Amino acid sequence: MKKGCPSCGRMVSSEEQKCPYCNYDFTDLSNIINKYEKERLKEVKVPKYAGFIKRVVSTGIDTIIWSIIFSIITSLYVLYNNGIESIISMDSLLIADISSMQSNTVLICWALMPICYFFYCVFRQSSKKMATIGQKIVGIEVITIDDEPMSFTKAFVHNFAKILNVITLGIGFIILIFTPKKQSLSDIVTKTCVANKITDEKYNEYRYANPLLRFLAYIIDMAYLSLIVWLYNFLVTSPFIPEMEIKNFIMAVLGITLLFYIITYFPSMESKYGATFGKRILDIKVVKLDGEKQSFVKSFLRLILMAFEALVPLSHILAFVMPRRQTLKDVLTKTIVINRS
Repeated sequence: MKKGCPSCGRMVSSEEQKCPYCNYDFTDLSNIINKYEKERLKEVKVPKYAGFIKRVVSTGIDTIIWSIIFSIITSLYVLYNNGIESIISMDSLLIADISSMQSNTVLICWALMPICYFFYCVFRQSSKKMATIGQKIVGIEVITIDDEPMSFTKAFVHNFAKILNVITLGIGFIILIFTPKKQSLSDIVTKTCVANKITDEKYNEYRYANPLLRFLAYIIDMAYLSLIVWLYNFLVTSPFIPEMEIKNFIMAVLGITLLFYIITYFPSMESKYGATFGKRILDIKVVKLDGEKQSFVKSFLRLILMAFEALVPLSHILAFVMPRRQTLKDVLTKTIVINRS
């Protein structure tokens, strides 16, 4: 293998330390290249123990999941009983009694939610997963201070001890910010901790985009889409276009086309070019974990998850503490946002 001399431009052996033609010293050039590579692949240190934000977000995800489940159950129960009331002929007093019973049942159902959530955490954390769904999504797991998985009994005591965090008005949980192993009061009492799940994946392969840069790219994209909507409204309300039936038809077609474009803007741009206009302006792009462009389906799933992220605002803050600067939708779709150069 050969390399080019930056001084005389001739090709020499890659093993040469000096150019045999002009006596150029390759040592300085090698040092510059090595320094650049170290800066480009600057090591991202992943702390062993999970911080405050990750734990709050994981709890928020689990709470939303269980709230959705219980909302569906209670809604189906109410709809079923309303159907029974409409079919069966009863006097108003009996209907009032049934409605009161129905309300009490709904309240009992929601009162059972903390109990179900408790055992859900116990079973998940004592299983091979060692984490709830929310914890698995953000990449953390619950272990003992000896780095061992928790038994069922240990997981039961660990989750029951969380009442200490509640009766201290949240102080028991907040102290994890200041403890060396990021332990809450319940963690300290039960000798457990919540750790980042470190895998053999390469965290330093890419230069991950700054979350603030990503937010600015999103603002640019929204401004671009807003401009298109404004132009459409201008055409619809323009006094220069005479009122005709053909105009209504054209406006309807344009409206459907505009709606389709807005819905497919993010998926089509990110799957074809790796970036929307906003991301291209700021020189960042969306890729899969292996660096390849994502499919349209995965890009569309990212768009859907934007709505879910609105329910968990901390998912955006998560990008500041995740090794790959990922938000919730990035984690779920196994994608990353990196610098293009």
